[in-house]
Amino acid sequence: MVEGMLVALVLLWLVVAAGCVVGFLLVRQNGRILLRLEAIEVRLGQSWKKSAPASLEALRQGLELGTPAPAFSLPDLEGRPVSLQQFRGQEVLLTFFSPTCGYCLQMAPDLAALSHRDAPAVLVISTGDREANRKIATEHGIACPVLLQDGMEVADKYQVGGTPMGYLVSPDGKIASPIAVGAKALLALPDGESSSIPYNGNGGHTHRGNKPLSESHVLRTGLQKGAAAPDFQLKTLGGESLTLKQYRGQRVLLIFSAPDCEPCNQLAPQLPKIHASTPALQLVMVARGEAEANRRKAAEHGFNFPVGLQRHWEISRDYGIFATPVAFLIDEHGQVAAEMATGVDGILGLVAGEAEPGLKEAMPI
Repeated sequence: MVEGMLVALVLLWLVVAAGCVVGFLLVRQNGRILLRLEAIEVRLGQSWKKSAPASLEALRQGLELGTPAPAFSLPDLEGRPVSLQQFRGQEVLLTFFSPTCGYCLQMAPDLAALSHRDAPAVLVISTGDREANRKIATEHGIACPVLLQDGMEVADKYQVGGTPMGYLVSPDGKIASPIAVGAKALLALPDGESSSIPYNGNGGHTHRGNKPLSESHVLRTGLQKGAAAPDFQLKTLGGESLTLKQYRGQRVLLIFSAPDCEPCNQLAPQLPKIHASTPALQLVMVARGEAEANRRKAAEHGFNFPVGLQRHWEISRDYGIFATPVAFLIDEHGQVAAEMATGVDGILGLVAGEAEPGLKEAMPI
């Protein structure tokens, strides 16, 4: 019996010893693997530290003021080549854009407004599908060239790693602002405090910061109730002169519209009904876009009220809003009589209170 127990103990110790040997070998092997992985991580970390911060710092800083703006030639939405050289002699707002960028889509209406101003010239460099870019440009009325790069070949030249980003380029083709990162900084460039400072010897402004949109002097939320309605003088579709002053002593519904604006097209059939149901309210439309497109729209819907044509957004700018359709109710003294109405429902609601009681059933509400 004693001999059997001794044999069992010996066997147990052999098993334990074998397990220890196997465990030691596994730990040593895993240790080697871990050491190798750690060495790889260290090498990768050292490589990243050598290269990444420099590139990130360059991306943050962008191109230096006064350096020549890299040349490029890209096709526009119709396939026609457009180069930066073509804009020599003009200040250019160079905007990097993407149709899949949410911030870009949010800034599209403001970008459209800038594209209709006389200065600076606006150039949009975008990526992606031609039709997607065309749809956005048409929907928002972006009137400047929209150029398509195949990948990021032009963005790389300008050290642009995202959208929306951009620069001002001086009339002599040099970088005239720090890189603007984000929609607010980009849209504020043309209205920066130093925008009127003359160019220095390096082709850049003496100073220009990325002024946030909230500090811009351009009103974008519409004139408030009680404000004086700015007068204007426009040519109607028939070539007559149209002013707001000629309606002094009468209440006016001033509507801002465009023939390529879908909500405007939804509102259009209702306007002759509004005109008929509110004889004490004069309807006046300020439209943008091509004269022929506006004539077709007026004929299609039977507009029997004056339609004046603004060249770009110059009258809209005076009224502090870059959008369509919007409307202002103006009283007999030439003052804004109610809060600005936006969209189809807002405009119909604004005029509902102006209809005579016996004619309200004719209102398209």
